[in-house]
Amino acid sequence: MSAESDWFEFKVNNSDPTMIGQSISALANSARLIAHDYAYMIWGVRNDTHEVVGTSFKPENMKAKGNEDLVPWLNHKVRPTPWFEFLMITVADFDGQDCAVVVCEIEPADQQPVAFDGNRWIRVASVTKRLESSAPYEKQLWEAINSTGSESLPITGATTRDRVFELLDYELYLEQIDQAIANPAHVVIDQLVSDRLVVPDGNRYKITSLGALLYARDLDNFPRLRKKKLRLIRYNGPNRLHGATHDVTFASGYARSLNESVTQTVGLAPTNEAIRGATRVETTTYPAEAIRELVANAVIHQDLAIRGSAPTIELFSDRLEISNPGEPLVDVLRFLDTPPRSRNESAAAILRRVGLCEERGSGIDKVVHAIEVFQLPAPLFEVKEDTMVATLFAPLKGNMPKKDRNRALYLHACLRHVGNERLTNESVRERLNKDDASTVSRYIKDAVEAQLIAPFDENASRSKMSYVPFWAKS
Repeated sequence: MSAESDWFEFKVNNSDPTMIGQSISALANSARLIAHDYAYMIWGVRNDTHEVVGTSFKPENMKAKGNEDLVPWLNHKVRPTPWFEFLMITVADFDGQDCAVVVCEIEPADQQPVAFDGNRWIRVASVTKRLESSAPYEKQLWEAINSTGSESLPITGATTRDRVFELLDYELYLEQIDQAIANPAHVVIDQLVSDRLVVPDGNRYKITSLGALLYARDLDNFPRLRKKKLRLIRYNGPNRLHGATHDVTFASGYARSLNESVTQTVGLAPTNEAIRGATRVETTTYPAEAIRELVANAVIHQDLAIRGSAPTIELFSDRLEISNPGEPLVDVLRFLDTPPRSRNESAAAILRRVGLCEERGSGIDKVVHAIEVFQLPAPLFEVKEDTMVATLFAPLKGNMPKKDRNRALYLHACLRHVGNERLTNESVRERLNKDDASTVSRYIKDAVEAQLIAPFDENASRSKMSYVPFWAKS
């Protein structure tokens, strides 16, 4: 190496937190601009001579402003936080003596340029400068970010075909796409390439984020994705204060762990008695179809740029919560009728193809329908602190609270509308298992007053009144 570059920078002992934050921003942005897999800051090497001299910098002992530890401080100040990791290594200096070198490995900017403390930076040769002051670079950076989805970006360096087969569960992949496991190795690797699970690099291959997320044998083999593993927790009561009686994190990629997590969730959930004809039967509290779709949605729609958070299934005594990092890209009130917009559409396409989730645009419909068949309270979709949470509720022992009943009627109206039908007194009686038409009329009036549903024809006779979601009113 003749000099510093857009994607690596040398330091000796400079440990100024602000400098480090600005450099992480600049190097992450530059690595994306030049399509480099990683960027690096290296302490213990002279910038001018590249002589290895060692460093006294120890990131684990460093404090930033406010006496906060350096790494958590950087995670707060650098947004969106790229994956980065400080590594301490021992190398020989010019005289053959062991000395310490620190390497900070940084992933490229993903869905938007990386900023430090609100300002975006870029590396131009060996100079770090504000991105806003370099209009051509800013334009090129946005073009680079928009041209390549984060799922398709490599997450490993170039490796051999055999090593790819060791890291990825290609047997499961072939089984799910109905291909013979006995196919020659070159046919298998070509299929992985065609689905963008790996990308060729000469006669070697790089595994993409998509490949690792879906088919990793163990996500611990991919440091940037270790904290994206599906997690299932069962609590001993209605809140987290009661402690967990079951807590498992699924190490494999989502193509396998999705099935495993749904099966375990159904098995851990309490059972419920229901009437089938003249027979009382025991059934699961929550429909497996609804759980599967919501877990798949959590996987597909999670914001991969949010570090340290993963899709999570939490089973309480009275409800089931399925959450994922990132706010939804569509209004939660329009989940049933608006075509979904996914941050990770390549993953969604493969999961649909192998039958692990519903066809595009039909998943939430199936969730609401399954909940109505089980005559459970309506599901709740809400955003909590940059996290999307879908909640399924256990059967109620008493009357449904008014706000929950209004939500049930709204979702019932949405489901009827997308099926080219309308909400009626009769359909609500069936949905809520109520025989009293006058009581149901009052329920409908409450939902109208809450501006969640509206009369389809205000001039229709009382016996022919029907209703649509508020957004469908012409």
